[in-house]
Amino acid sequence: KRIMEAESKLMKTIARVGEDGYDGNDEPEPGNEKK
Repeated sequence: KRIMEAESKLMKTIARVGEDGYDGNDEPEPGNEKK
């Protein structure tokens, strides 16, 4: 279960990076909210 949870969280992070241009953090990079 723990591995699956980690994968799910990672996939959400990757999706967020792709959509919003985030650098994998909850906070957007300065001047890099949109690529």
